[in-house]
Amino acid sequence: MKKFFLLLIALWLFTRLECRADVKFVDFKKIDPSGQYVSQQHFLLANLVYYDHWSPDWVYDVSKDSLIGELKTCLTLFAPLKANVYETDLLLGEIAHYLYNLNQQSYYDTAEAYYLKAIAADESDCRGYWFLGYHYSQSDELKKGVSCFNKAVKLVNSATANEFWQEYAFAMYAVGMPSHCRYGLDHYLKGGGSSLMATMMDSTLKMKSVRADPDSSYSTNELWQPDRQGKKVTFLSRPLGIKFAADSNWEMQMNGFVKRLTAVAMQPPVVTSPKGANIGFSIALVMHVAGEGEKLTDFMASFMKMGGVRDAAFPFADKFPTGVSYTFQNKNLYSDRGGAHIHFIGIERSAPPYPGMSLEDQGEEMKGEPGKVNFYTPSIIRTRFPGRIFYLFLLDTCEDIHEVSWNTFKEVVNGMKLD
Repeated sequence: MKKFFLLLIALWLFTRLECRADVKFVDFKKIDPSGQYVSQQHFLLANLVYYDHWSPDWVYDVSKDSLIGELKTCLTLFAPLKANVYETDLLLGEIAHYLYNLNQQSYYDTAEAYYLKAIAADESDCRGYWFLGYHYSQSDELKKGVSCFNKAVKLVNSATANEFWQEYAFAMYAVGMPSHCRYGLDHYLKGGGSSLMATMMDSTLKMKSVRADPDSSYSTNELWQPDRQGKKVTFLSRPLGIKFAADSNWEMQMNGFVKRLTAVAMQPPVVTSPKGANIGFSIALVMHVAGEGEKLTDFMASFMKMGGVRDAAFPFADKFPTGVSYTFQNKNLYSDRGGAHIHFIGIERSAPPYPGMSLEDQGEEMKGEPGKVNFYTPSIIRTRFPGRIFYLFLLDTCEDIHEVSWNTFKEVVNGMKLD
């Protein structure tokens, strides 16, 4: 159900000028082989400009009530047809979606139900997920829309690709996933697509993108975007190409970026050892934008002045196959706690073709006032630092609490995302 109306400044104007092509990908011949409802088909295609989007103010010469009446008639006439259930359910979903756009709120659920029926009939066809994803993206079900589009991406084919990619890009734009939007937009443009909406998205993405310079300095606020959800705080840094989570009760020390380097220090709560002692441990993350010829192992060595033995197998190889790790153990250090047991985890990443995609999950939660038009503009995005980035994770702990602290450390590393 649409609880608020999400409009993206400037872009929504162009949706009023350009028709969505989804219904054009429905095969009417399979639905109505005899052609008895060809006039209804012509009506649906000829009037898309009026109802394939929601309009906050009705500015057309055509009566909205007359369109609503015709659409309801189409829904009634096409619903009993069973020549091809999949195509019919897609069409019925589209018609209900159009009614919803004309402020017939109850048809939101009707459209959703028909799209879901189509998907159940054929999960291998991208159109069911595509149409439903767009339906969700026009309401407050933005994350559901992203989920559907992510499924449709795996099924898209050459017959539907170009129009699909433009709507994919728009949906990703609407939910605050600019890297995914760029990915979809590039596919659309490379496929020969051309539209006012695509031009506007392309221009806005470029305008809102600021290059991160590894030879400049940046404050903590320019690097990190914290987001608290329940008992977890997620830290996202597009310039550093990383996203990780920590418990909200951890002490966190974030630092600025200077001389191609920055660090984060994390202090989880103390742990009670088997001997009954309360012992603390710390986790650190050091990130360095590598220069020409620099090696990860040399970078790690600069933090291991006391030594360390390279591990025979990298403990996070399943997620990061090319990582390097060292372990330092010394009974004389932290001797009252069983001795030092320190881990150094090194990972190197080159800039991907579409920086930021791996960091974008289900999009931003955009909230608005129920029943009102809510305008949103995309925020400024600082791009990923170019080239290679070294990530060094350190677990500074002792033997007496090694198992507990190592499990906490693993949870952080396994849960993080790197670009």
